[in-house]
Amino acid sequence: MTEKSLTKNIPVEKQGNMKLIQAITLIALLLLWVGYGFALYNGNKTNMAGYAILILPFSLINLKVLFTREKAQNTVLNIIAKLDGILLLVCAIITIVSVLVK
Repeated sequence: MTEKSLTKNIPVEKQGNMKLIQAITLIALLLLWVGYGFALYNGNKTNMAGYAILILPFSLINLKVLFTREKAQNTVLNIIAKLDGILLLVCAIITIVSVLVK
């Protein structure tokens, strides 16, 4: 099935709600990354682990926007989504390298 046929069956009101949820989760994901960076700067490993646990589900919710060519509603959210995707990818690479080095 194509994307268009999947969204054709969803009423317009629910599509608007899905866009609102996507916008809220993208902004929350950016705030979680800021908190993670602040905890990293302070050296608080407990908070870093807590933020990492929250970052993963929010990233999975927005997976299509983070790693595909699909765009968010506006330019600002699209930039935030691509930035969040890059941060997630860099964090995963650093984690893998640190595990292999140890």
